[in-house]
Amino acid sequence: MVPEQSVVLRPAGKVAYVLAERDGRLSVEQRAVETGLRQDGLYEVTRGLAAGDRVAVDGAGFLTNNAAVQLPKPKPKPEAADAGKPAAKK
Repeated sequence: MVPEQSVVLRPAGKVAYVLAERDGRLSVEQRAVETGLRQDGLYEVTRGLAAGDRVAVDGAGFLTNNAAVQLPKPKPKPEAADAGKPAAKK
């Protein structure tokens, strides 16, 4: 199952963009996909992706084959951000 926004409708059919590293840079590879059920914002992909493939989600509709991409920086967990700070006085 993949997020529905990762499946893009193109003139030739549905595609997804799979993350790939080439020559030390991150890019995407366009793959034709077939989908099955759609539920709770997720598509079942019945053909075109393999288990473990990482697909682009945000902005997938603007991508092209072999486009360079960057992963968003992870947001710090709230407890990690507060570590080392003194507790508020009451």
